[in-house]
Amino acid sequence: MSFTTDSQLKSLTLADGKKEQYVKDGSATNLFILLRETSKAFIFRYKINGSKIKSITIGQYPPISLAEARQKANEFKALLAKGIDPREYTNENELTFQDIANKWLQDRAKQKLTNYKDIQGRLNNHILPKIGNIKIKDLKRDKLNKCILEVKLKGAGKDGHETKQRIFIILRDILKYITIQGIIQDYTSPLAGLNFSDICKDKHEVTNHRFIKDTTKLREFLTAIDSYKGNKYTKYALQLGAYTALRSGTIRALKWDYIDFKQNIINIPAEQMKMKKPFIMPISSQAKAILKELETYRLGQYLFSSNSKIMSENTLNKAIKILGFGDEATFHGFRGLFSTICHENTQDHGLTSEVIELCLAHTDNNKVRSTYNKSERLQEKAQLMEWYGNYINNLKKEQLLTS
Repeated sequence: MSFTTDSQLKSLTLADGKKEQYVKDGSATNLFILLRETSKAFIFRYKINGSKIKSITIGQYPPISLAEARQKANEFKALLAKGIDPREYTNENELTFQDIANKWLQDRAKQKLTNYKDIQGRLNNHILPKIGNIKIKDLKRDKLNKCILEVKLKGAGKDGHETKQRIFIILRDILKYITIQGIIQDYTSPLAGLNFSDICKDKHEVTNHRFIKDTTKLREFLTAIDSYKGNKYTKYALQLGAYTALRSGTIRALKWDYIDFKQNIINIPAEQMKMKKPFIMPISSQAKAILKELETYRLGQYLFSSNSKIMSENTLNKAIKILGFGDEATFHGFRGLFSTICHENTQDHGLTSEVIELCLAHTDNNKVRSTYNKSERLQEKAQLMEWYGNYINNLKKEQLLTS
């Protein structure tokens, strides 16, 4: 299969059963289009000095036209004719954002980040189609601001605030990468010295932290989780989230190596935590019972997966919607629930707000105090987590008595 015209390229679709497929340009040697389910990208494939096949991504179609891709392919072929490997040839003035983004993404892949797929998805969906083919020398702040602020998400009530913030972080890091790697001499990023709030000043109503405060409704929600008929790993993740108040990303990336049943703790390394600091979570007796039951289904390194991949980002919130509570709660809401209940019952459990915040892995806003206060206060954290586990259990018992 091949194509020669833009209309033929536009109509190309994946063959049945394939997730990606290379299709050759019949009019330009070495130029291919890489078909995926949601994208098409121009790829220049070649060999030099008997090497294995090498690939250079020219850019996404249609932001980069067929004519532009063919022109770029001809430039690469001219370099090959001179014995120059196009991948090793750098003309600073010709580097596009896509060129830098590809190098940066390759480095991220080597780091085996748990959110790598999310980063890749935001690049492909929100960034590269808009600015991928713009040369770095032409990429000014107004174009970057526009790329961030014009984010649109499907679904009512989604303002894209969090996605915009993450896109800002990706853009900032990619442009900073140019300086760190010395790719362009004396380069200054247009985003240098800026915070997200400097760009996005829209009022934002937080919608992803919803939790159920009404005790009657909360009982129904908790017992519905215990009766969940979907994937068993999803059910256990929801249950553990209710008892631990760990973030979704942390829960989904938990490995069995982190669990210490003898000391009744979960040792979570810095790279799995939002604040990039190691975290020790005491295991309550209720959480331990869940983990022991889950252990009988252990198949891989991750708690909530039967293979080598972590649970996808939307799985837990989707399950909450399936249970019928999507308008009232999110998985992240378990953290707000924990904080609210624990702060409202300090006289009952006898522990301070500082201990509550430690259990949530919140960083002390006082930088001087946080520098010197290295105490984990594990005994107090364990006491609070056990109290909270009993609180949740008692709620569910009351639901059983009234049903």
